[in-house]
Amino acid sequence: MQAQPVAGEPAPPVPKKRPVRTWLIIETIVSIPAIAAGAFVAAMSVMMFDAPGSNENPALILLFCSIAGLPVSLFAGVVLAWIALAMKRDRAALWLSLLPLLPLLTGLIAVLWLQFGYGGNFGT
Repeated sequence: MQAQPVAGEPAPPVPKKRPVRTWLIIETIVSIPAIAAGAFVAAMSVMMFDAPGSNENPALILLFCSIAGLPVSLFAGVVLAWIALAMKRDRAALWLSLLPLLPLLTGLIAVLWLQFGYGGNFGT
């Protein structure tokens, strides 16, 4: 049973809900298999450089870096977000959990750059 506030006394504080914690649980569950799949894709992405002159294509190098950086950012984002949540920094935890969006956005930019700047060719 809840105690009724007495006149003139402030009401007891309402416990705060922490939706960031729920978000981090979901992100962690999704990130674990994504790290494994991303590591496999990153290991295979070196084959993009088989075309002659592809090692001098800046858009392809950016795409490779974004693919290789995805598993790292997934792991770092989850770990750092949980650390921030443990330190009661919910906003920082939310922003750190969005860290994997950085390589995804750079990968999208690299694909568009390859398509429109190089006609979809990996070589120069």
